[in-house]
Amino acid sequence: MKKNFSLIDERFQEEFMAIFAIGLTQCLKQNLIDTERAEQWLFSPVVAHNLKEKGYDKKFLYAMEYASELDAAKGEEFFLKSVKKAKKFFMQALDGIDRIPVDSGEHIMEGLCELK
Repeated sequence: MKKNFSLIDERFQEEFMAIFAIGLTQCLKQNLIDTERAEQWLFSPVVAHNLKEKGYDKKFLYAMEYASELDAAKGEEFFLKSVKKAKKFFMQALDGIDRIPVDSGEHIMEGLCELK
């Protein structure tokens, strides 16, 4: 079964990506996923490059570049410190994003709140 959803406006992409990235760092911290899976989802140099081409914020791009190197962290303690640092970078990026106002009854994601 294929499930589709989209953002109601392209301007929400950066905010969504930052929130998603924070969730991925939390999953890494709790060992729910490994760095290979995180890279398949988002944390890859190719994705970071493509986001740079799309004009994403410098703070977010720095966080992406940092997160794409998490697989190189050796030792559990250093890895956990690196994940915590990546999460901090994404949180700073999210804090700096200009949020587009949305009506209280409106949803940012289309296709998730439709009754069938």
